[in-house]
Amino acid sequence: MTPEPSHSAERVWGLNRNDWLLIRRDWILNRVSISMALFVFATFQVLFVQAQLDLPYVWVFLTCMWAALITLSPLAREMADQGAAWSCTLPASRIDLVRARYFGAWLLAAVGYLVALSVALLAPGSTVVPSFAIDLDTLLVGATIVSVILVFLMPSVIRFGVKGVFVLLVPLNLLLPVVFVVSKATGTQDSLENSLLAGLQSLATVIAGLRDGLSRPLFYIAIVLLLFALNWASYRVAVALFMRREL
Repeated sequence: MTPEPSHSAERVWGLNRNDWLLIRRDWILNRVSISMALFVFATFQVLFVQAQLDLPYVWVFLTCMWAALITLSPLAREMADQGAAWSCTLPASRIDLVRARYFGAWLLAAVGYLVALSVALLAPGSTVVPSFAIDLDTLLVGATIVSVILVFLMPSVIRFGVKGVFVLLVPLNLLLPVVFVVSKATGTQDSLENSLLAGLQSLATVIAGLRDGLSRPLFYIAIVLLLFALNWASYRVAVALFMRREL
């Protein structure tokens, strides 16, 4: 007789049954903190979408940045009762835990964007154009913003727990004022700002050139593959760091 396949080996979207159970467990245990984060996010959106935005991508940037940070909500339980140590007692490997955290983060970020989109469509006086919010270019920009945040944030948080947020953000918060003070003292502030603007404009020019040089489908595929590669590299780093974490 042929043995029946294990349920844990069945995969949906690349995840096995254990991965989905871990994601569901995280969302159930942290439903209060997740719900509060989404409520605050939706309240902010009600006010934000009524503002007169000169640059529509400002809405995309702030919305996706906040959606990415909502993924920190499951850390609430870890802060309260050492949830990471308890998770490692479950019949799942550390690799399973990291994989579930990454996919769960992306699902939660997607939920956050859907909440923002719903508010943009339903809030009275909204200045966000629905066709812009669901345009493929807009979605790719949003996915890029979420990726940049999660790629750097997730390995630090998975390795150090909630302290990983401070490990990553505190040096940045210290570096920016130092750069500002030094540039102010040396009289190079204007040239520094001009250099940053020039760099951003050059980056935008390069991206626009690639989009025009390639066919639009190939450009989209290249961006998706690049984001996948960045997230995969971040995931592998997170796995290596979590293996060394003492709980």
